[in-house]
Amino acid sequence: MTLEPANVESAAAGQSELGRKGKPPWAAIALGVGLVLGLIGGVWLGRSTAPSFDEQVGDLRSTVSKVDADLSKLPATYRGDRSGDKAAAVAAKISSSVAKAETALEPVLADASWLTAEQRRQVAEALDAIRDGARRGVAVGTFNARVSEARTLLQTFFGLPASKA
Repeated sequence: MTLEPANVESAAAGQSELGRKGKPPWAAIALGVGLVLGLIGGVWLGRSTAPSFDEQVGDLRSTVSKVDADLSKLPATYRGDRSGDKAAAVAAKISSSVAKAETALEPVLADASWLTAEQRRQVAEALDAIRDGARRGVAVGTFNARVSEARTLLQTFFGLPASKA
């Protein structure tokens, strides 16, 4: 059998097609491996740099602990001289302290996924009761009970040690 030019071209074309079919697609394999390695590396990097749940809870507790410490100082402020104009100044100071606590607690309460809406409401109402008590000039014992209630809620909801004061 002799090969004519037309047969040579078709035979060469057939060989090249056979050759292509027989070789693995290295570019596609390399791309696939690169994508898989990139995905694994991204997941590893993301998990290693993201704070753990325990770290997040620790940060929330730290903030709540500072607020609790600030609230513990309010009874001493309230016990002071509240006669005449001084009563308004004491109420303003306590109102400012409560506003500061509310500002600090706002993101904490939002991030504390274990709290219910009712528990968040209880904290807000307890802080409002402190402010209202100072504004109205309630008895010292009543004011102290309001502060104690707010602190107990925070300590309970965030697993802080119970305070002595």
